[in-house]
Amino acid sequence: MSRHKIFGLACGLSLLGLGACNSTYEPGESIASSVAVYSFSVKSNGKDLADVDTVFFSVDLLNARIFNADSLPYGTRVSSLVPRVRTLDGVSVCEFHVKRPGKSDTIYNFITHPEDSIDFSNGPVTLRIVSPDASVERNYSVSVNVHKMKSDSLEWSLKSRTAIPTELTSPTGSGSAECGGKLYCLTTDASGRYSLGVTDDAFAGEWRFVSAPFAGMEAVEPSSLRGGERTLYILGKSGQLYTSADGGQNWADGGRRYLELYGELGGYPVGTAIGADGDYVLVNPSTGAEEALPGADFPVSGASAGVRFAFPMSSGEQMVILGGRTASGALSDAAWAFDGKSWLKLTGTMSLPAGMEGMTLVPYSTFDGDNAWDAQSYSSLLAFGGMDAAGVASRTVYVSRDYGMSWRKADKLLQLPDYFAAARGMQGFVITHLTKSSDAEAAMTKIFAPLSRATEPVTQWEVPYIYLIGGTTADGRLYPYMWRGVINRLSFKPLI
Repeated sequence: MSRHKIFGLACGLSLLGLGACNSTYEPGESIASSVAVYSFSVKSNGKDLADVDTVFFSVDLLNARIFNADSLPYGTRVSSLVPRVRTLDGVSVCEFHVKRPGKSDTIYNFITHPEDSIDFSNGPVTLRIVSPDASVERNYSVSVNVHKMKSDSLEWSLKSRTAIPTELTSPTGSGSAECGGKLYCLTTDASGRYSLGVTDDAFAGEWRFVSAPFAGMEAVEPSSLRGGERTLYILGKSGQLYTSADGGQNWADGGRRYLELYGELGGYPVGTAIGADGDYVLVNPSTGAEEALPGADFPVSGASAGVRFAFPMSSGEQMVILGGRTASGALSDAAWAFDGKSWLKLTGTMSLPAGMEGMTLVPYSTFDGDNAWDAQSYSSLLAFGGMDAAGVASRTVYVSRDYGMSWRKADKLLQLPDYFAAARGMQGFVITHLTKSSDAEAAMTKIFAPLSRATEPVTQWEVPYIYLIGGTTADGRLYPYMWRGVINRLSFKPLI
């Protein structure tokens, strides 16, 4: 068997079995370790990313590839990095062949000049290693990967934008809800017809439609559609509450009238109503009894749909709403929280200009940190859209990292792109989808898994996407789109 065939069989072994620099090498003896790369890293020359020396590089001995699976942040300069290569002591050649567009490759001798800077910006660099007795040679392809998109950018791809799912030719209104792991979208047209679509997989976009929804009922308001754990809620034009426990196929009278529904908490609907004496009231979720508003500045209409979540200090699930109009007609710039028993105005700092109505609130994660590999994650609330006192639809995105207590204008990377038209009354959801590696990537992961920080090969992972659906434009027309967005960092393949 030839020496090169012996090497080809041996290099399929795990790097863990090769050991460190082999001092027992004897000339004339061809073994895999004679040209193996035991470890690889890079450091900055002082002009590029300061912490690049902490980046982990995988060494795939079978296919002679060296690369960082966790790509560097978007825009990182990799044109002047100093490599660190650990090989067998005494190799006769260890050199980098660097591509130069339109010119011959530049060759750097790592043995004699280990502090030379290497340009990785023109694609993979070739690392050539020759054994001490020059009997075995191996060329490695070395890549320093950089994300092609900004890690912390909230990406709204035009390719992922779709028309609102409907069977109607010219829908004029819409509403959406999440219930029991399914996403529902209700549309209506000028003639009063309805189309109720449902999907188990919003990412795939495979919708089916419920036949003859709301048969025998009064006309309903699509934008009032709300979802709970197992129940759908909707209001009739007169405010009559209807509920469905079978995905919208059959509806029952909910027993009372509401002015506005915020959502469900603890298995009961939460909303405002007109009381027996004509005043605005809250409806006790569990008893249905009328209760006085917690204050004159409480929004009775136009607030965001409620967002449910639990945090470490809470005794149970909470609901938060944002903005809206008070009983006097004034716009609110406040957030209110409900624990199932009482409402509390959140008194932190706000930055909503003079109040908004029709905002969309979603729970998500935002990040701080200069490095893609050690950024701090924060549970956050994001607020989109809405309309101000002048009737102008807002394009500004706001963020809260303290469960709605305080708000600020979100960073530039989280703002809506120019091609995303402003709207009010969009309905927002965060739906997690399972993403899988390609077959080739999965096979490669298994090859170098023992060398990485991962305890097992990562072949699939969950990615949380934001869906913004429907709403109305500033001139009152239906906004007929469903958008899917994600902070890019959350879509990247995890290492562990």
